[in-house]
Amino acid sequence: MYKCMKFNQVLFLLGALLICGCASTGNKKTEPSYTFLFPHDMSEWSCSNYLSYLKSNHQNLYGELKEVLKKRPHKFLEQADLKFLKPLSIEYVPDKKKARPSYFVMVHKTAIHDLIQLVQAASRAGYDLRVQSAFRSVPIQNYLWQSAVRTAENDHQVAAFKTAPPCYSEHATGKSVDFSLADTEAKIAENDVYPWLLKNASKYGWIQSFPAGAKHTTKDPDKPGLLLEEWHFKHKSLN
Repeated sequence: MYKCMKFNQVLFLLGALLICGCASTGNKKTEPSYTFLFPHDMSEWSCSNYLSYLKSNHQNLYGELKEVLKKRPHKFLEQADLKFLKPLSIEYVPDKKKARPSYFVMVHKTAIHDLIQLVQAASRAGYDLRVQSAFRSVPIQNYLWQSAVRTAENDHQVAAFKTAPPCYSEHATGKSVDFSLADTEAKIAENDVYPWLLKNASKYGWIQSFPAGAKHTTKDPDKPGLLLEEWHFKHKSLN
């Protein structure tokens, strides 16, 4: 009898969930055109597959992307093979008591040694430099891109000024990073670590991707180009 009651309870819960699902579907608002779902195995996709899927299933979005790239010169970059990525642990921080776990940060194996050397050098110079972001998969970059478009009220040009579309971000390669400080509210550009990075990062194989004065970099969203990002650096192996 107990088994029978338990089975009936399960059926009741499933029925309740089904009813709630139907009710929520009936009241669901239509999402903007830039929001769409991907197959569940998208995490295994390459950037080429992503663009092919976009072109075949969402031609309006594919067309908008091409228009965006005329003004915002993001470069197509293939996603790194996951087998070449390594997790960046807290071991590289000399003072582990101040370390923040970074096990979720993945870096390409050709760049991780130089990155550790750079962070350790910054620590010796008195700067608590952190790696806030490194590798991003197609789904993660797609989420960030859609969020940027939503914030920009569906203006793709405005969104692309600050955020790269999927497959056009250096983060896909695992060879670029966003730096931050232990004080997450502090800005790299307003800290003494910034001139130190500009002077010393290249000694360890890292350079700023979107530096001040570059022809494709600007602070004005109304002008063609990309946002000056003081925190974003790439490894020398990323040409």
